Amino acid sequence: IYFIELNVQNKFRHTCDIVENFYNKNITVTVFVSDNKNATNLDRQLWTWKQESFIPHIIINDYINQPDEPIIITSNESFPVVSDALIFFDPIQSAPLDQYKYVIDFAEIYHPEKLRLSRDRYKKLKNLNNFNLEFYKLGAFLNSFTA
Repeated sequence: IYFIELNVQNKFRHTCDIVENFYNKNITVTVFVSDNKNATNLDRQLWTWKQESFIPHIIINDYINQPDEPIIITSNESFPVVSDALIFFDPIQSAPLDQYKYVIDFAEIYHPEKLRLSRDRYKKLKNLNNFNLEFYKLGAFLNSFTA
């Protein structure tokens, strides 16, 4: 599980950076968002954040069969595991983390309450002793991550 430090409030952009990093390594991704507004905003960002890149993705909340797109955006907390990586744009309490090869969470240090909540999530996961937890600044993660 990778905790990525965000020191400025630009989570949509940073999520796109991470999604692109995974996509370029042929790693499928599910991005969890808390609501349709965040899903729509992330969808829009993935279409417009870089003119030279295209990242195929889909917003889907009801699982019918294996989606064709390598990137899934969902607000369904019980969405089945169909990808290699899970990114918590918005954190959820229960997810089958051990079924993903990569899990990304954010430490939003620019906001005191969000920072406190991310520290609580980190402590909870650390106390489980089931996961290897790593903490990165965004640039260091993007530069050093190898699949």
